[in-house]
Amino acid sequence: MLRCVVLVWAALAVSSNVEVTAASRQDAEGSRVDVKILTTILRDVVGPRRAVLAKPNATPIVGLVNTTLSVCPPVVTAPCVYRDVYEAAQREAAKGTWSMALTTAFREAAASGANVPTFAYPELAIGTRAALRASHGNPAFLDVSKPAIVSGKALVLVHFAGAYSWLVLLVESGSEWKVSEVVLVGIG
Repeated sequence: MLRCVVLVWAALAVSSNVEVTAASRQDAEGSRVDVKILTTILRDVVGPRRAVLAKPNATPIVGLVNTTLSVCPPVVTAPCVYRDVYEAAQREAAKGTWSMALTTAFREAAASGANVPTFAYPELAIGTRAALRASHGNPAFLDVSKPAIVSGKALVLVHFAGAYSWLVLLVESGSEWKVSEVVLVGIG
């Protein structure tokens, strides 16, 4: 009997290790994809608009907040995903800008916050708002939602410089991501 229990326990331990290893690989792959999407957004969305949209007294640093945007709580104290953003995403899906499946995936991805992967990019700092303010004065803050990815397309909410919000549609092209649409969903 003891031998049977030990064999079952050993089989469960091996099965558990396989699941953890597969999950770790999937997390690592997800982080690589997220970094590619974020660098594309920095280069093609934030970069060209930064000089015009950043506040006059902002440092040249873009401060990427290290947690993703998620659904707004009852009392809003920081940037979050408002209901009208979901409605804008649904309107764009109805117009054919992207699929309803991508809109649904966006809603699910933004249901809870996640950590932003750490990566290097020129004039970019990643951290909490407080840490970014302490180390970089007044950076142009950048908040992003977790990318929702369906069939080689990604949808991300981007909130920049404390005022501008866009829904950004990216399309996978080979091993790269390219911005396909930028839809303004809010100013202020």
